[in-house]
Amino acid sequence: LKEVRAALERFRASGKKIIAYDVDLGKQEYYLSSVADTLVINPLGSLQINGFSSQPMFYTGALQKYGVGVQVIRVGKY
Repeated sequence: LKEVRAALERFRASGKKIIAYDVDLGKQEYYLSSVADTLVINPLGSLQINGFSSQPMFYTGALQKYGVGVQVIRVGKY
């Protein structure tokens, strides 16, 4: 992704304009299109920017209070 963005920056630095168009814009697409002079999103499309990090909510205690069991599956060291 960084290499593609760098190529777009070089292209723009050459004096040419970049127009980005997308239907469903996510983090990666927004990252690349931020180099563009103009960003066009389809009127029926969407823009989903949740950020590059997240903080999970922990509901286990509240759910157990009402008798709802929770199964947790962890992958990786976190």
